[in-house]
Amino acid sequence: ITPQIQAMVDETGISEGTVNVISQHTTTALTINEYESRLLEDVRDFMLRVAPPDYPYKHNDLHLRPASDEDYARIERNWMSQGRGTLEEFMAQEPINAHSHLCVMLFGASETI
Repeated sequence: ITPQIQAMVDETGISEGTVNVISQHTTTALTINEYESRLLEDVRDFMLRVAPPDYPYKHNDLHLRPASDEDYARIERNWMSQGRGTLEEFMAQEPINAHSHLCVMLFGASETI
């Protein structure tokens, strides 16, 4: 358990039970494993082979997005209608991150401890 999660558990006074850790972002993964330097290097190397950041993913072709009326409607609903800016401003802040989405799909976005 990370120090932050342990502190949150300690604040509750509960000594037995489970903790659900959930990432609410589509590019942030969670996993449980040993924290050992060489294993961390292996995990990094594995993920770079499985989902290399420099692969030409379609998601990263920002100049071709939005690719459908549905895509445009999602940007309108989640960005423009909330006063965050124009479509051009949305696209300007979009990161090149398809590999991150794919890594989350492999690792997952939640853990129960």
